[in-house]
Amino acid sequence: MSEFIKNVPALRFLEFDDKWQVKKLGNVCKFQQGIQVDLELQSRECFSGSIRFLRIENFTQKSQDFRYIPIALAKSKFITKDEIAVVRYGATAGFIGRGFEGVIANNLFKLLPNFEFIKQDYLYHYLKGHKVYSFFQSEMAGGAMPALSFGIVEILKLPLPSTTEQQKIADFLSSVDKKIEQLTEKHRLLTEYKKGVMQQIFTQQIRFKDNQGNDYPEWVEKRLGSLVEIMNGLTYSPDDIVEDGLLVLRSSNIKNGRLVFTDNVFVNVDVKKTAYTQKNDILVCVRNGSKRLIGKNVLVKGSFPTATHGAFMTVLRGESNEFISHWFQMDDYYKQVHQNLGATINSINGSDLKKFKLSIPPSKEEQQKIANFLTEIDQKIEQAWSTLEQTKAFKKGLLQKMFV
Repeated sequence: MSEFIKNVPALRFLEFDDKWQVKKLGNVCKFQQGIQVDLELQSRECFSGSIRFLRIENFTQKSQDFRYIPIALAKSKFITKDEIAVVRYGATAGFIGRGFEGVIANNLFKLLPNFEFIKQDYLYHYLKGHKVYSFFQSEMAGGAMPALSFGIVEILKLPLPSTTEQQKIADFLSSVDKKIEQLTEKHRLLTEYKKGVMQQIFTQQIRFKDNQGNDYPEWVEKRLGSLVEIMNGLTYSPDDIVEDGLLVLRSSNIKNGRLVFTDNVFVNVDVKKTAYTQKNDILVCVRNGSKRLIGKNVLVKGSFPTATHGAFMTVLRGESNEFISHWFQMDDYYKQVHQNLGATINSINGSDLKKFKLSIPPSKEEQQKIANFLTEIDQKIEQAWSTLEQTKAFKKGLLQKMFV
C-alpha cells in the first residue's frame, strides 16, 4: 500500500518535478537475521575453509577486530559491503551500517530491498537520517533491553521518488560521505603525526637549537609542583546555581582537549579575582565517575574574567604552561595519573600532582620554540577538525532538506 504526497523536498535537483510516493519499508524490503555461533567456534585468525563473522562492533565502531567461523555454518546468510546491516539488540539497537563482507551475527539483520522500487544506496542514506533514528528510539522506548523488532522496521514510512532521482540523491550524498572520510583521515594522520613528534621531542631524540645554531642546555627532571601553582576548584551548593552568574568550568566543559560551552553552570557566589580562570591556565579533571576521564585537561587559550573552575577541577598556573600543556598529552603523564588514583574513589589530588615528574628544558627560549612548533600542529589539527564538523553539519542539513 502506498500513497502519493503533494509535498516535495526543500532541496531538489531541478530536472525532477514528479510527486513522491510513501511506502512502508516492509512493503519494499525483506529482512534477514544473522546467525548464532558459539564462542568456541569463533577464531581470531582466518583459517582454511573459514569466513569472516561480523559482530555489532565491526559496524558501530568500524572495528577491524574480526572473528572467523567455518563456512559450513554460514547458512547462505552472507552480506556484501554494499548491503545494509541493522543492529537489532542492545544499546546500539537501530544503528545502520555497511561496508563489510562476511556473515552477520544474530543480533544484526540485513535488508533485502525490492530494486523495482528502491535503490540500495538511497535506502542507506535515508535510514542514516536523524528522523529514522528518532522513530526507532521512540518505538523501542520502555523496554528493559532495547530491541528493534521486525514489526517496528516494517511500519517505517519511506518516501520514494523515482529510482532515477533516488540514484541522483544517493550519488550526491555519497560524494559528501567521501569528503567526510577524507577529512577524517586527514585529522587522524595529523593527530598521529603530532603524537610521534611529541614522543621524539620529549625523549629528546629531536632537539632544537638557538638562533646562533648552538645546542641548548641539557634537559632537567623536575617535579610538577616546582613549576606551577596548583589551586583547588570552587565548592558550591545546588542553592548557589543561578541562570546568570559566575560561569563554573567543570569536567564536562573539556572534550577532546578543547573547552566547550554546551553544558554550562552559573553560580551566585563571591570569589577572589585570583580564582578566575586566566589565559594559559591548565585545567585538570581530578575527580570523575569514569576512571578514564581522570586527568583529562585543557590549556585555556583566552581570558575568562567571569569563569572559575569547579570542585572536581584543579588549575595549574605557571610560566611554563604552554610547554607543559603538551606534556600533558603524553602517555607518561597519564601513566602517572593512573598510578596515583585513589583506591576507592576515582580521583587524584593536588599533592599527588605536585609529585609528578617530567623532563623540561631549563631554557625558556627552547620551551617556547617547542611550544610554538607543537601549537602550529595543533592549529592544523583544529582546522581539520573544524572543517570535518562543518561538513558533517552540512550533510545533516542536506538529509533534512533532501527527504520529505
